[in-house]
Amino acid sequence: MLSKFNVKTVQVDCDLTQEDQVEALMNAAISELGEIHIAVNNAGVEQAFTNLVDQTVDTCDFVFDVNVKSLWLCMKHELRHMQEKGQGVIVNTSSMSDYFGSPGPVATAMVDEHFAEHPDQLEALMQAIPIARMADPNEIADAIL
Repeated sequence: MLSKFNVKTVQVDCDLTQEDQVEALMNAAISELGEIHIAVNNAGVEQAFTNLVDQTVDTCDFVFDVNVKSLWLCMKHELRHMQEKGQGVIVNTSSMSDYFGSPGPVATAMVDEHFAEHPDQLEALMQAIPIARMADPNEIADAIL
């Protein structure tokens, strides 16, 4: 998507919950691009809808590591580089449900998979959304740009 703006990007597969891999990601980006001007941190998972008493510590750790720790690690290593250069922009995205229970889903694979298993929830949610559809991921990207 960014190619239409003549913006060079780099993709590195890594586990964002592991600091050594995040550091390697930043080093690869700097090596390939020269410096980091803008970073967009967008990672998230959800757990199965279960009662709190039935949830496991492993599930809690996994969700926290991906949804919180990964953003923290990325910002830590992005800021190191940006502070040296004296400039930079970081955009972090998260689910609206982290702040309040308002409808506003984005049509991602994770959301699609959930609603495939719970079509009744999707129908109820669509009735609560004024535009009667989910946001497209490109709409989020356009807002960030």
